[in-house]
Amino acid sequence: MTANHHVTEHVAIQEVVTRLTEAFSPDVPGWQIDETVRRIHHGFDGSRVRDFVPLLVENAARRELRARTQTADTLDPSSEPATHSR
Repeated sequence: MTANHHVTEHVAIQEVVTRLTEAFSPDVPGWQIDETVRRIHHGFDGSRVRDFVPLLVENAARRELRARTQTADTLDPSSEPATHSR
């Protein structure tokens, strides 16, 4: 990987963090989004073809974060609709 390609990928990954932070705040803390993206990105370290890595990272991180927020919603009793008994 050339130095320029490395910088471009780094910028693209930072943009992924920014987009996901905008999409998932305030439900998921920024540090958690950053850690999720970095961990998933690290999983592509051995990949020889890098062109689609930022897109693949964003899709995987979005799925994981969405699942995490949906799980949190089901565990949080305050997110349940109120039921009224008669």
